[in-house]
Amino acid sequence: MPRKESPLWDKYCLNKQAGKSSGNYYWDCKLCGFHGSGTLTRLVAHLAGIKGEGIDKCVQVTLEAYQEAIALAQESELTRKKLKHIKEVEAMEQQIELQEGMVDSMVDSMFQSQPSMDSICASSKKDSIDQIPIDIEDTEGSRRKSLTQSTIRRGSSAAMLIKKDHANTMLVRCIVEGNLSFNLLKMSCWRNMLLAFSDIGEKYSGITYNDLRVKYLKKEHLNVQQKVENVKALWPKYGVTILSDGWIDTSKRALVNILVSCCYGTMYLKTIDCSGVSTRVDGPWLAEMLSIAIKEVKPENVVQIVTDNASNCVSMGHILETEFPSLVWTPCASHCLDLLLEDIGKLSWVRRVHKRANYVVKLFTKKRNARKIFSNYSSLVLLRPSATRFGYILIVLERLARVWRALEQTVVSNYWEDWSDSKKPDAVKVKSIVQDSSTLPSIMIVISIMRPLFSVLRLTDREGSTMGLLYEFMRRARDTLQRGAREDTSNKDR
Repeated sequence: MPRKESPLWDKYCLNKQAGKSSGNYYWDCKLCGFHGSGTLTRLVAHLAGIKGEGIDKCVQVTLEAYQEAIALAQESELTRKKLKHIKEVEAMEQQIELQEGMVDSMVDSMFQSQPSMDSICASSKKDSIDQIPIDIEDTEGSRRKSLTQSTIRRGSSAAMLIKKDHANTMLVRCIVEGNLSFNLLKMSCWRNMLLAFSDIGEKYSGITYNDLRVKYLKKEHLNVQQKVENVKALWPKYGVTILSDGWIDTSKRALVNILVSCCYGTMYLKTIDCSGVSTRVDGPWLAEMLSIAIKEVKPENVVQIVTDNASNCVSMGHILETEFPSLVWTPCASHCLDLLLEDIGKLSWVRRVHKRANYVVKLFTKKRNARKIFSNYSSLVLLRPSATRFGYILIVLERLARVWRALEQTVVSNYWEDWSDSKKPDAVKVKSIVQDSSTLPSIMIVISIMRPLFSVLRLTDREGSTMGLLYEFMRRARDTLQRGAREDTSNKDR
């Protein structure tokens, strides 16, 4: 029975003519017009780009022709020959264009119908594998084939971009729906988590709710405890500072937090609830509570106690210095500077400037229509922070000075004149304050006095500040204030 002829001849050849020996033909390639001769082996080598068969590769090969030739090569005696020239298949330009078209259609369909990620990955994986040339070697009569990933083309790269974009979209959606802070992405633990996910190398849907709240939470608690113990082991060598501060929580309970700080970091020790009816938070009571904390840490490890400057804390400091002669009580530098700014704010002329500024801010934060008119001239809003915030007077005045030009435009605009409340006493007074030529210069003078001290306050109110830095920045603040005073005196003399 005669051997069945391969369909490749009729599909990809023209002008096929029999040669001198059986199985040999003269033919023309339908795809690139190449004039060839030989057996089916040469036609397959021509379409698949196989070197070593005495024939050039097809420069117009299609994806279908390439796949058929590779499939036939695996079944024929070519599997016993070494296929080379696989890394750079420059003749597959049309195939690449076809693949890119397929990727474009994938993009369109994804944004139109949003298919599942599994279907996109499966399609991308299949198309990518179809492009990979196969290296077939003959080793002691056995056939061996290996896929070389270095030959994955632009189509698979584009598909990978689609997958990454989809993953980023899901990540953003999780952050937004879970109300997570954007600063989470700046933390090293976030990147470490993503790298750990990528190392899995397969689909991973995360841990379950119960595993998180039981198994892994306990595991992480043990991990934190181990880190705490490692820091505690360094206390005898470097010494510690005990920090204490009182606050009121959302349930209106009066609490006192106690923390322990050393050169390797600050850790929470405990919280004392002092909201009981019989509890009087005076100096002796605070000294008793902190004495217990000092004994927990061990007195020989404690260098100093840091609290704010309230009268009960001053009394507590003297009691503890008497009970533990090796430690000292130190008032909080941030609290001292904040009190200094508040004392400056109590000066009669500064208080007058602040009062006028507050009158303006209050109107534009309370009156919706006034705020709407102001938004036509400024993209910024006026700030009105809590009085308990460090340097709140400076924060109000700096923002007011920054939008002063917009305020002037607001009170002379037609919108203001058309506003129904513009003739009321509070609106009239605000307009007069804004149009007063002495208001802005007086605000700038207060800012120039408070700004150097506020810069030092920000330095002391963050992790890593040291006594040396505090002294240096206080010296600079003093020099700045003295220089400003000299310039002001010289201007008056003129």
